Amino acid sequence: MTELPKTRYDLVVVGGGVLGAGIALDATTRGLRVALIEAADWAGGASGRTGKIMAGRPRTRTEDLLAIPVLRRERTRLLDRLAPHLVRRVPMLQPVSSPWDRAVIAAELVAQDAPVPRTGRAGLLPAHRQLPRRVVRRIAPALRPDLITGGVQYFEAECDDARFVLGLVRTAELYGTTLAHHCPATELITVDGTVTGVRARDALGGAEFVINAATVVVATGSATPSLVGDLIALPRIERQRRAYLVLPRDRIRASTGIVVDDQLIVPWGRHWIVGPSASPVESDGVPPTLESGPIRGFDDHDRRLILDAINPCLGRPLGPDDVESGFAGSHPVITTADGRDRDRWIGTAPGLVAAVTAEAAGYRDLAARAVDAAGGLIGGLVPKAITDRVPLLGADGYFARWNQRHLLARRAGLHVARLEHLLRRHGSALDPVLELIMNSPDLARPIPGAEDYLAAEVVHAVTHEGAVTVDDILHRRTGIAYETVDHGETAAAAIADLMGAAT
Repeated sequence: MTELPKTRYDLVVVGGGVLGAGIALDATTRGLRVALIEAADWAGGASGRTGKIMAGRPRTRTEDLLAIPVLRRERTRLLDRLAPHLVRRVPMLQPVSSPWDRAVIAAELVAQDAPVPRTGRAGLLPAHRQLPRRVVRRIAPALRPDLITGGVQYFEAECDDARFVLGLVRTAELYGTTLAHHCPATELITVDGTVTGVRARDALGGAEFVINAATVVVATGSATPSLVGDLIALPRIERQRRAYLVLPRDRIRASTGIVVDDQLIVPWGRHWIVGPSASPVESDGVPPTLESGPIRGFDDHDRRLILDAINPCLGRPLGPDDVESGFAGSHPVITTADGRDRDRWIGTAPGLVAAVTAEAAGYRDLAARAVDAAGGLIGGLVPKAITDRVPLLGADGYFARWNQRHLLARRAGLHVARLEHLLRRHGSALDPVLELIMNSPDLARPIPGAEDYLAAEVVHAVTHEGAVTVDDILHRRTGIAYETVDHGETAAAAIADLMGAAT
């Protein structure tokens, strides 16, 4: 854990998921003194266990439809300048079986196709298009032809979720945020009804300490009620377990992502990520932890639910043996007093702001609102948000580096495919990884049991990205835990050895 300086911060942000990291970056770039603490690892909760899509499937609720232009603008910014190394355009196909289905789906996508002025290069997210049956059969031959009359294709933003959060965190640190992960907040400190700080504990060393702040911002997802208590009138925040399956790419013959009912089939490197299956999690009053217990992985029930949902549309039904791996997370479900579900919520009390989001999409807007609310509590003039103009670490110069990938590969003695892999994870900030390889060529070797990753990436995760446990690397610095059949069991020993040598 980073040693926190004994100072009084303007903001202490509790929660190192996409929202908490976004709030820390927003506040720091407005000139505030900010500390960000996280109970486990960055993106150790729901933010690191998503279906890898920034906005999800077409929406039908009125409030969702109204939000679509905002989400499109945000995705365009991410693709164009904020995080092009971590967010990529992916086509999604929704097959249709009748003219009525086609009309309904197309109507839902009209708002998503709205022009987005002054947010990026044209054509980053093309408008949806109607596809005849023959085209659907060509791009998705895995689908049953007797059930298809055509399809509708639209474009989403695919995101490396855990590394995206890490990018937010490292960018916030670059601009001055003080960081401490594996540092759970045990209670909020109040004086005469006003929150004045946080009592926290070093989960690795055991020491307890107090962080004083003008305002505390709680962004801990479904764990928010356990920390905030009755200091704020919260909406009902329940925990929903969402599980995803990981399948080898050759199990589903398609060159596009596919939407089947409520299931997304998303291309992910040499894999498909399919899901989610959703089920409530009984509340026991204990904040959810994702490194242990039933939330950690998928089970037979998840496998059956997801396969039963997609198999009726596939020409070759999938069985349990086709499933390579899987993962699950505890996601918040927000219900307001009038019984309506919400994707996001924010509330305030003296010295305290609480914010909850059910989706990563639109995190930046909610982060700005949370900092606005904190600024009102602090008093004084707080500048407006500028994070729409602050690229994440690795974004500046990414396209130039991509054009140089063959040259960089030759210099480092790597195959260009390896270099592309590094660029998609580190962007233009890949130079320290390449320096490790050029100084120690042995680090160019693949990790045993996880050959998609290099030994140098483990060392870099320790020296530059704050990884302190093997799980930090298996689950978040890389995707080894869910991209391998043994969940990284074979790779763990080699990773531990590399981490030991790097510290």
